[in-house]
Amino acid sequence: GPAGAVGQSLEDCDFRRRYGRAVIAVRTSRGELLVPPDPSRKLDSGDILVSIQTAIEGRESPRSLKDAN
Repeated sequence: GPAGAVGQSLEDCDFRRRYGRAVIAVRTSRGELLVPPDPSRKLDSGDILVSIQTAIEGRESPRSLKDAN
């Protein structure tokens, strides 16, 4: 799981493809908030990743639902 990403960068662990989520911020173990996060920064064990789910397979996107009206 994501705990295996400690010591790797978001780029190296291919977070978006692997977990279907886009990391939009990182709260570092020192309390800093990185928005947007540096994709090449190595993750620490105390980091908290703030993420959003990317596309849900088999479902329409919110934009297409809005446009359907």
